[in-house]
Amino acid sequence: MVMDYWHAHDSANPTALVCDKDESLQRLEPHVSRFSCAPTTPRRLLDVAIALGHTHNGSCWSASHLVELAASFGYAARAVHRASAADLKAVLSSGHPPLVIFDVDLWTGDPVLAGGGAAHVGELVVDPSLRLGGTVEAVLGRVLKGWVLAVLGRVPEGWLRRVRLPAEAAGGGAAGSEAAGSEAAGGGAEALQLVAGKSLNIERCLGGCLVEVLHATPIPPAVREPEDDEPACGAAAAEAWVFGRAVRLRVPHRFQLGEVGCGLYAVGVLMDYWHAQDRSHPTALVKQMDLPAAAEGARAAAACLRDGGGSAALRAARRLAHHAWGEGEGEFVEERLLDLLAKRVGGSVYGEAYACEYLAEVARLVGYRARVHRAARIEALWACLDAGHPVAVCVDINNTRTFLPDMLGGQHTHFAVVEGYFDAAPSADERPRRFLLVQQTNRRAPSPSVWPLDVFEASWRGGGWRGRYRKRRLPPRVAAQLSWRLPEAAATGGDAAVGGRAARGGRLVLDSRAEPLEGDALASLHRQLIAAGVLQPTGEADGSVRLAPGAELHHHDELRQSLIEVVPEGHAFAGV
Repeated sequence: MVMDYWHAHDSANPTALVCDKDESLQRLEPHVSRFSCAPTTPRRLLDVAIALGHTHNGSCWSASHLVELAASFGYAARAVHRASAADLKAVLSSGHPPLVIFDVDLWTGDPVLAGGGAAHVGELVVDPSLRLGGTVEAVLGRVLKGWVLAVLGRVPEGWLRRVRLPAEAAGGGAAGSEAAGSEAAGGGAEALQLVAGKSLNIERCLGGCLVEVLHATPIPPAVREPEDDEPACGAAAAEAWVFGRAVRLRVPHRFQLGEVGCGLYAVGVLMDYWHAQDRSHPTALVKQMDLPAAAEGARAAAACLRDGGGSAALRAARRLAHHAWGEGEGEFVEERLLDLLAKRVGGSVYGEAYACEYLAEVARLVGYRARVHRAARIEALWACLDAGHPVAVCVDINNTRTFLPDMLGGQHTHFAVVEGYFDAAPSADERPRRFLLVQQTNRRAPSPSVWPLDVFEASWRGGGWRGRYRKRRLPPRVAAQLSWRLPEAAATGGDAAVGGRAARGGRLVLDSRAEPLEGDALASLHRQLIAAGVLQPTGEADGSVRLAPGAELHHHDELRQSLIEVVPEGHAFAGV
């Protein structure tokens, strides 16, 4: 219905039927009373949802699934969790009809209080802190997708049973059959189901959730580059947009190699920006494997331009040349950013970044000035960009299809570089909104990505961020800057002794500004935390430790609502 709404505003916006049965109903009712718009594509929403692995019969489990479904048809979308009445009014005031979830009276259609037993629309937000018990019975997932696997560790033994879906249920059309692949062979895919009498409490996944489907936003012509990705909204729809102020710093682009390291790649992008302005400013690769990848990318990009040319070739070249300077000998400093972070800063093992300050230290080691704006106001972002300084930020990211900031409890933290902003509206009749231009190192993300300011700001501020449990060993710097903090001590910043009631009621906190512990003091702290069941030794000769299963490390204050500003020696920071 929301796609129909946008299609009615502009026929270039796509719309689609849900399933084949809709087409039969259209033929039975020529006046099309059931459907406001004829479909613009033969793709069916149900088939696409099945192909994405989100459902097997049309049921919706997660608001993020609906967001991804809209994105697969060329729309931008976002989920707002625990939304307030003011959030709902703001979306409506923008002329955007949101999807909401509520219990419904099946006779009157009115909202009722039924404990979630008559949930309508069905945006179920899968929360990492999902709790069992309650009133809503349901089937878990078509296949064992990642979020289902995350739930399994919290499900008591005997609550779930394995079932095999019929082949037609597992397939769901041509797209679904292709997605099911070998799973569908031999009688359908395997799934999980709650046993009779058991139920899943999804109150926190349902309450106060809305999904906003947006126009895919084009980049203003004044700051658009030939190698930029084409707007998802299409050229015809883009022509109707009205643009205001636009600032873009034209930051070089890099692709991230490996599953971790987005923070280091973001720092590398900032260095590339300054190096492009003056070759005397240093830049560095993140890891050794970047060097042959950069060389291969440069060769492929040159071949692409030589054989084709034009805007499409430029965009392909940008994606292939995923390091800005190709094979240029002497362009990179000798040390790799990962080695600097892991060995000289001691703040990482594999490239993961626990604190913005650690990344700033890496930039200083290469020869730049760097500072971290903590608890920054959004005005600090504008000041940096207006001064010609791109910045690295950390948000939760939907890294499956939309690549937009999200509210995921801090579980999908991601560093990206903000290179500009602009004001725009889909037409002269609508109120302008502000958008950010962002360079992400994810290979599949648009280059640049366009983030609505309100979507970015909510995720950047980190509402509801929780601690993270990591199985891998803690980096030395992190292990040396831990403290145990009781709830009453949090307000004053005071630490507490570990053990007894403190161990049960406190939080393990990282403070990158604290003086690292050494020697006997560090060993004593680790012994206390191990005895309290918060840490456990890794068994390695260096005495390293890791989080105990179920324990959480709260380092969100080191990441959220922060800006990392990097400038060459001799340059002043932005006046903030």
